[in-house]
Amino acid sequence: MGGTALRPPSRPRQGEPFPAAPPRLKAPPRFKAPPRFKAPPRFKAPPRFKAPPRFKAMRLAPTPYVVKTGGGEQGPPEEGHRRQDPPRTSRGPAMPPWLPPLLAAPVIGSFAGVLIRRLPAGRPVALARSQCEACGHVLSPAELVPLLSILVLRGRCRACGAAIPRFHVLVELAALLVAVSAVLAPLLLAAALPDGPGAAPSAAANLLSGGALQGGALEGGAQAGAAGLWADCALGWTLLALAWIDARRFLLPDVLTLPLLLAGLAACQVLQPWALQDHLLGAVLGYAVLRAVALAYRALRGRDGMGAGDAKLLAACGAWLGWAALPQVLLLAALLGLGAAGVMRLRGRAVGRTTMLPFGPFLAAACWAVRLSGSWAGP
Repeated sequence: MGGTALRPPSRPRQGEPFPAAPPRLKAPPRFKAPPRFKAPPRFKAPPRFKAPPRFKAMRLAPTPYVVKTGGGEQGPPEEGHRRQDPPRTSRGPAMPPWLPPLLAAPVIGSFAGVLIRRLPAGRPVALARSQCEACGHVLSPAELVPLLSILVLRGRCRACGAAIPRFHVLVELAALLVAVSAVLAPLLLAAALPDGPGAAPSAAANLLSGGALQGGALEGGAQAGAAGLWADCALGWTLLALAWIDARRFLLPDVLTLPLLLAGLAACQVLQPWALQDHLLGAVLGYAVLRAVALAYRALRGRDGMGAGDAKLLAACGAWLGWAALPQVLLLAALLGLGAAGVMRLRGRAVGRTTMLPFGPFLAAACWAVRLSGSWAGP
């Protein structure tokens, strides 16, 4: 058999050491994973732009009133009676408080004309569109602009050319007159107050410059603040509608008199909460007095001489003015009624015991006059 035979390793001789064992095979190093991927840092939005602080105007402390007497000037009154300056804003001059009622007056007058013509006839007020009474042409919004549309159309319908009744112009002008009288009443009262020559110009400058007149600043005057001015105008516009309806139809609708009564109590709660009890008593006494007169006249004459609407209207006057002003309202209304009867006789009309004369217009005029005169307000 060819080839070399395997020989076993030779054994060391006696006395010789065994050969050293070969070195152990070292294991290869373990595999190290590469480092994890680190995401880049998130993008940081730049800081928001900060607007510079607004300029703050220096405000002076409110100046107390100084009471002038014969012996000189007294010091400031109690803390509750100090004058409060109107708030100042940095948005420019504010709209004067008398301007919005004057702008809204023709619009309110147009709506009052709708009430005057439709309420007594039972026609819808808010749902029906306004139209020409001659041809039935439905009026467009441009044709409903108070006063201006009549001037542009020259007083005639655009569709048929029929003349527009003067009633619409008169009621819109009357509503504007109500607002003007409510605005000018505080100025006239300030001119009539015996506080010296400087009282009227200061009040007039305050109103014309747009400053909010403080209610009660003119003792015995009408409410001159923005809320008081709107309340006075609302009373005058409602009285205007009631007086016109009663003069045409001898009717004072409950849909106007009863809300007017509630509005008077609400206005008192907002403007003069301390006088709410007097105004409640005025509403009760106003209704009771004229209702008693109507029942007594029926018992004596056997026929009606005064409707229940007059009693409800006087109750509304008491709610707006208080019970102390009711004698003034009744006296002035009676004088106006006598004056109207005298004018009728001078014009050749027969006036007797059975002549019907609406009392609502005289009550409304008397209530408005007392309200503007300020004699209803206490000290």
